[in-house]
Amino acid sequence: MIKGRSINIGINTTSAVAGGGVTYLNNLIKWMSRCNASNRYYIYLKHKSVIRRFKSKRKSCKWIECRFPSISPVFRVFWEQFIFPLRLKHDNVHILICPANIGLLFSRFPFVVVVQNMAVFDNNFIKHEKSLQKLRLYLLRILTVWSIRRAKRVIFISKNAQMKVCKEYNIEQGKTDLVYHGSDKQFCLPLNEEGFERVKEEYKIDKYILYVSNIYRYKNFYELVLAFLKIKDRIDNGIELVLAGVNYDDIYYNKVKKLLDKNSNSRNSVRFLGHVPNDLLPFFYANAMFFVYPSTIENCPNILIEAMGCGSAILSSNIEPMPEICQDASLYFDPNDPDDIGEKMLEMIKSEELRGKLSKKALERSLYFSWERCANETLIQLAI
Repeated sequence: MIKGRSINIGINTTSAVAGGGVTYLNNLIKWMSRCNASNRYYIYLKHKSVIRRFKSKRKSCKWIECRFPSISPVFRVFWEQFIFPLRLKHDNVHILICPANIGLLFSRFPFVVVVQNMAVFDNNFIKHEKSLQKLRLYLLRILTVWSIRRAKRVIFISKNAQMKVCKEYNIEQGKTDLVYHGSDKQFCLPLNEEGFERVKEEYKIDKYILYVSNIYRYKNFYELVLAFLKIKDRIDNGIELVLAGVNYDDIYYNKVKKLLDKNSNSRNSVRFLGHVPNDLLPFFYANAMFFVYPSTIENCPNILIEAMGCGSAILSSNIEPMPEICQDASLYFDPNDPDDIGEKMLEMIKSEELRGKLSKKALERSLYFSWERCANETLIQLAI
């Protein structure tokens, strides 16, 4: 906990929609208000109905509704850059946390920017996007770099991201710091038997390989499904590939479904569950044969940290920062090579000893990640 005078901290949550961004803000707010309750936390939201996403109900938190940003992304940018700084001064906020890459570019108001989205720096990813999306990502890259230069402090959530951005854009590394995400206590062993029985009863699954992620192209669902279909005739018929997550890309999702339709004999072995309640996810992780993570673009993947905390044996993409996060607690593959993915899946399926070894290492590695540590280290950056 930071000692000294109390400060009023603003947190801009208006860009949080789903996935890791919401998880990060939820835990950051909860743990900062626990670690230093003498501070006052001003949380700015699009709509007060969003409050239900957040767990912290402490008196030190003030929830402020800002309807203007919800009209459209264009209105949100205008509001953030020209109206929001005036509101912050009115509320007597001392410093603002900008958790979504973009800070206050036309104001002298002090802010700390958190670089969450690394897709804007990935040229290989951008080149496959449509023209309008390319333009949007290039613009976001420019605004991100501008925000980094303008910020009082910059928080990166992986060493890989910190080194890459500082080197490519000549950023003074002394104004940056590395603050990993944490792991919620619900994603820790032991787990009660009732949860396992509920998952088996509601979802009718037994032996399965698990991937948890919302559906986007860079999450590599297609390559994973293709890899599984390639090895399906060489494994137990009872083993399923279970995919949990919400579809946010219809074109890509339909591409994956067409692949399954062409392999009608095997498509029943691949299950899309859609949204899985957060309280059930730990049981999915813990009961899986192993957890597979083929994503090609990440920063500090919460899902991997959660899976490790539940003792999942991990099979992961070899693209950074996945090796940085898992270290020796995973077997790795080339996520762009379905044959390599398939062979590594076979290796995991056939070796119970390997799965047990990786499960043990995953539990050990998961202890390094703590939301309390994340909150304390973020508070330190606000006080520098």
